[in-house]
Amino acid sequence: MKDILVKIRSRLASDKKLLLIAGAGVLGMLLLLLSELVPGSGERVSGEQSAPETLVTLPNESLETLEQRLTRLVCSIDGAGRAVVMVSFEDEGETVYARNSAESAESDGENVKSSGQSEYVLAGDAKQGMPLKSLYPSVRGVAVVCEGGDSSAVKQAVLDSVSAVLGISRADVSVVKMGSDK
Repeated sequence: MKDILVKIRSRLASDKKLLLIAGAGVLGMLLLLLSELVPGSGERVSGEQSAPETLVTLPNESLETLEQRLTRLVCSIDGAGRAVVMVSFEDEGETVYARNSAESAESDGENVKSSGQSEYVLAGDAKQGMPLKSLYPSVRGVAVVCEGGDSSAVKQAVLDSVSAVLGISRADVSVVKMGSDK
């Protein structure tokens, strides 16, 4: 076992490409492990008590800011070079408003009938619903166009980084080489 480790270490020390690929592989495995250990990552909440996972519409500034931050992230990856990032969403998101609910039960001796009512909680004099929580839009996919997109090591690092940051599957991220300007 010790001999095998020595051989691997000497081979990695002599071949920089192999070292880069092995490092990207280890990073990818660590990110996958982390995604499994983080509670609630990628899980969708279902049931009557929770609303669908959509919420308040993201302002265009927020979408642009997200794309700018992802672009900076991708550009900082070794070998990626210049990059353009585009994010698409499944929905616009939504706001869940607070509700009061009341249930009543009536019995006629044999059967019990129950009925329920609910109404929105209003906030102040504005007669608007009181927001309880905001569900952000679900990311459908991400397209990354970068100068180093033809390198498998760069592609791996970009896929790992973008999927980890957004909590989406690597299959929802596309990485391609940027075309040359003519």
